[in-house]
Amino acid sequence: MKFLVWLLFGSILLIIIVPMYRLCVQMEAGEFGAKSAYAILQSLESDHRNDADRNSVIYLENAYGTRYNVLGIPVNDSKYPRTWLLLTRTNAREIMMVPSGKSFKIQCSYVQHISGRIDPVVFDFLMKNCMH
Repeated sequence: MKFLVWLLFGSILLIIIVPMYRLCVQMEAGEFGAKSAYAILQSLESDHRNDADRNSVIYLENAYGTRYNVLGIPVNDSKYPRTWLLLTRTNAREIMMVPSGKSFKIQCSYVQHISGRIDPVVFDFLMKNCMH
């Protein structure tokens, strides 16, 4: 009798836990993960828009307590002084930047210095667009 109770209890737990686990993984890595990453980038852009120093690169590890590493790279724009680039990729295939389409200024030596903390696809993107 105890075995049947434990079997029933275990089955109920599996029915509840497995879908919850899958949802959490999907949110972190899928479309929902991409949305949260964009929200982080947008918040950083807003929070740093009026910084006095607009010419320095800003590297943030685990931005806002998340798993995302982010780089704020100076651009030539008075309204949006930096573009914010996600260094820790989600499952999205794109490079995540806010605002996007800005021509940024970063030294290749700096990119190489932080290369161990950058997703390889993002590293290649930065190396193709950095200043030697």
